[in-house]
Amino acid sequence: MADEDAESPTAAAPETEATPQVVADSRAASAGTPPKEPGWYPVRTNPNEQTYWDGTNWSGRRRWSPGVGWTEVGGESEKAATVMGNGTRLSGNPYAPHPTTSIAAPSAAPGATVGLLLMLASGIALMLGSITTWISVTAGTAGLFSLGGFDVAATATTNGVDPAISTLIGINGYLTLTGGAVILLFAGLMMVTDEVSIRIVGCFFAVVTLGLAIYAVVRLVQKINAAHPLHGTTIGIGWGVILVLGAAVIATLVTIAELTRSR
Repeated sequence: MADEDAESPTAAAPETEATPQVVADSRAASAGTPPKEPGWYPVRTNPNEQTYWDGTNWSGRRRWSPGVGWTEVGGESEKAATVMGNGTRLSGNPYAPHPTTSIAAPSAAPGATVGLLLMLASGIALMLGSITTWISVTAGTAGLFSLGGFDVAATATTNGVDPAISTLIGINGYLTLTGGAVILLFAGLMMVTDEVSIRIVGCFFAVVTLGLAIYAVVRLVQKINAAHPLHGTTIGIGWGVILVLGAAVIATLVTIAELTRSR
């Protein structure tokens, strides 16, 4: 009888106590040799009951309960404990692997940062510039009309949403107006969420709007340089389209900075 007891170190140990006599690994138990590496091992063949081998002794015991997680068992009392590191198990499957790192808490939303406020202002500026002057024409009337000894000049302007702009360069201010509204929307979204996908889409729209602004300015300059105005008449690019270009540049830089920060 003494020999049989020596060969079966787990026979006298109850399942609810962590004692050196508990043989956790069934294969190690059959071989009569404790595991070499420290760690948690299943009690016999039950993966929901585990005991800890510290390299010398069996020094701990725990039980898995669905919806609760691992519950450490120690002597007469039990206490629920969230086991961090290698002990964390998120799945209800007792055979699921243990992650090696703890789950990072979600980061807080950035709020109204200086960059996002600049992005908001850029969206508003884009919308304003899209409906204001894109081409300015000044015709001098020297010799034809004088008021108090000063020559009078007549000025005409064409705004970005005028159909003549579409005819002249192929696009108009409605495109950049839409781009400004979208940038305004994504600036607000970035203030309430730190999602990288929001920043990626916002950056995409900012870059597209910048491309449209650059195209509009370049084509207008080309058309103005190719024009042959009458003597005393000057044609210039309007402040509205310049505002559109500057706002698009700022919005693009802010979205790139936000995307980089999120990563």
